[in-house]
Amino acid sequence: METTLSWYKENAPLYAEETKNSLVYDALGEFLSRVEEKGRILDLGCGSGRDSFFFLERGFYVDSLDGSEAMKREAERLFGINVRLSDFLSLDEEEKYDGVWAQASILHLEEESLRKVLNLISRALKTGGVFYTSFRKGEVDGFENGRWYTNMTESRFSSLLPPNLQIEKSWEGKDVRPGVNKTWLSIISRKEG
Repeated sequence: METTLSWYKENAPLYAEETKNSLVYDALGEFLSRVEEKGRILDLGCGSGRDSFFFLERGFYVDSLDGSEAMKREAERLFGINVRLSDFLSLDEEEKYDGVWAQASILHLEEESLRKVLNLISRALKTGGVFYTSFRKGEVDGFENGRWYTNMTESRFSSLLPPNLQIEKSWEGKDVRPGVNKTWLSIISRKEG
């Protein structure tokens, strides 16, 4: 994770500018249609802050969190939002959120850490709460251009989830950024009672 954080430290301004308008509307729609109106959302790995801002504009309460100090600064600069600087493994909330949004963020965790974070997300969600995440589709993990990627299939993701998180929907899509040819796997899960 340290290598990936170093990449974000060095590339935060450029990366934030490149991604600040890259809204994934299909995923946002699927997620928000399942979250309680005016509910509380955790944007876990908020990056440029664009999704947090999108949620706030629609009347949701949002806690924005990122593990990179440089990205925290960029999100605050670009969208005027408050971002908490925190490692994902330090998530320490219980039954607080109606939704957790982790768009292309927890994919930077290796499998053992990812399993722990999924348990922390489950604990942070209210019963009936919704969790959205996305990964590059694939079966081979590793570093690419200075960042770690854990790639995912639905069956692998299902095997990592705690028992009280159940997949409701998954789908594949292309990267919304111009010139980026990656296939993404989006997954929505719900916390059962």
